[in-house]
Amino acid sequence: MSETDAKAEALELARMKRLYRQYKSLQYQAKQIEARLNELKPQLLAYAEAHGEEAANGHRDVELDESDYFVDPSGKTHTGWRREIRVSRTINEERARELAERKGIVADLFEKQVVEVLVQENLYRFQQEGLLTNEELDSLIDVTTTPALKGL
Repeated sequence: MSETDAKAEALELARMKRLYRQYKSLQYQAKQIEARLNELKPQLLAYAEAHGEEAANGHRDVELDESDYFVDPSGKTHTGWRREIRVSRTINEERARELAERKGIVADLFEKQVVEVLVQENLYRFQQEGLLTNEELDSLIDVTTTPALKGL
């Protein structure tokens, strides 16, 4: 390796060391931020529930005085916050079955589905019994490699 290549490699290693230190620092800060967000959110929601003005759909708004408006680092102006009520609807299958039984429509409302699954233990048993070769078994195994960054 030439002296120039060695210097370039040393500089690149020094840069990677700085990047790794920065990465670990940011990773720690992200965990701290997430923990703090998890502390703040319930307090803000509770305040809005108790003191916010009722808005459409059961939402509750806390509007700040104009002198308290602020611009976040992304440039968005904030004038207050809202406690939203989000509704999701799902059919209760147990009650649907009870209704279908009372109406005599179970066969039309519910269908049986058969799901075929691979019994992996039997693959290894068949390999042990000589029905499958090692090569055949290996040909069935997909290997996926995903890089992860972990500290030492």
